[in-house]
Amino acid sequence: MPYKDLEKRNEHTRQWYSLHKEEKREYRQNHKECYKEYGRKYRQEHKEQRKEYNQKYYQTRPEYREKERERGRKYSKKRREKIKIELFEFLGNKCSNPNCLIPNGCRDVRALQIDHVHGYGLTHRKETRTKSDTFYFRILREVKAGSKDYQLLCANCNWIKKFENKEIRRFEKVSESV
Repeated sequence: MPYKDLEKRNEHTRQWYSLHKEEKREYRQNHKECYKEYGRKYRQEHKEQRKEYNQKYYQTRPEYREKERERGRKYSKKRREKIKIELFEFLGNKCSNPNCLIPNGCRDVRALQIDHVHGYGLTHRKETRTKSDTFYFRILREVKAGSKDYQLLCANCNWIKKFENKEIRRFEKVSESV
C-alpha cells in the first residue's frame, strides 16, 4: 500500500512496528549470530568508507565531538571507580599502618590512598606513562599476582610517611630547618 503523503507513510510504518514489535524482537533473538556475522563482514569490507565517514562526521559536528568526550569521561570515571573499589578490597579496605591515628585503621574510602611501599610511586608512574585508569588497573593486576609493593594508607599516614622518608623534594628543605 504505497502512500504518496510522507506523513501517512511514516504513521503507517510506526503503527506496523508497534503491532509487530514482539515478532521483530523474537526474530532478532533467533538470528542474533547471523546479524553479528553480517555486521562483522560489512565492517571489514567497508573499513575505509566507514573511517572516512566517521572522521568527516566527527569534524563537522562539534556538539557531537563534545558529547562523545563527555561520554568518554563518564565511562572512564565509572570504570576507574569500579577498579579502585576492587583494588581497595584486595588491599584490605583500611589503613595498613599499625600506628594509624584512627583506632583500628581508617576505613573511609574518601581518605584512603594507594601507596608504594618502597616510595617510588612518582618515578614508577612517569616511567610507565600511564593515565589513572590504566594505572589502577595495572596495580590491581600486580596485586592479584601477589605483589607486595603496594599498601593502603589513609591520607594522614601517607603524608607522614612521605615526610619522614623524604619522598618529596620540597620536604627536604623543611626537614633541614626543623
